[in-house]
Amino acid sequence: MVAATALAAAVRHAGHGVMALGPGARLIYANDVARSCLGPEGPLRLRQGRLAATGVAGRCASEALLRLEQTGKPQFFALHRPAAAGRCAQSFAVTAIVDEQAGPRQRVLILDPFGERGALDESALSSWLGLTPAQARVAACLSRGMSPEEVATHCGRAIATIRTQIRAILERTNLENLQQLHRALAGLGRGFCEPSR
Repeated sequence: MVAATALAAAVRHAGHGVMALGPGARLIYANDVARSCLGPEGPLRLRQGRLAATGVAGRCASEALLRLEQTGKPQFFALHRPAAAGRCAQSFAVTAIVDEQAGPRQRVLILDPFGERGALDESALSSWLGLTPAQARVAACLSRGMSPEEVATHCGRAIATIRTQIRAILERTNLENLQQLHRALAGLGRGFCEPSR
């Protein structure tokens, strides 16, 4: 709990949400941004104090947590918080990690708000995935459905350079191929996507 609280304090000023989950996806901690994504008006649901696999977002979160448990690697997905009274619709890129300070069973979801639904700009992709500016530019082009050849032409780079950047993006996101990356980026634009593998 202390580690999760410290992590929440570290990111609160950047507008991030943080949610710490214990064994069985039991909610241990959520700051205000993360709480706004829970409950009847949010994309995620709690059932008896546990994150429930309800709807697309819930199933995506559950799959990400399962893969995190199996692989130990960070998992990425996205979710969309619909508009409600006095609040705009917003999309979040979500990173699921194991909080090593709190023990191997505590998982942390970091919710990184990145603007209106479908807004896949380079800075959001760079922030979410930890990409270099050049890689983020390639990812943004891919999110618009461009092929690697079209990205090379658009960016004024050699196709070999673009393929190298795509391999780096795949490695960073734990995805296996360009097809999975296209699906993940397209899903992110819709406000949800498959967790990374």
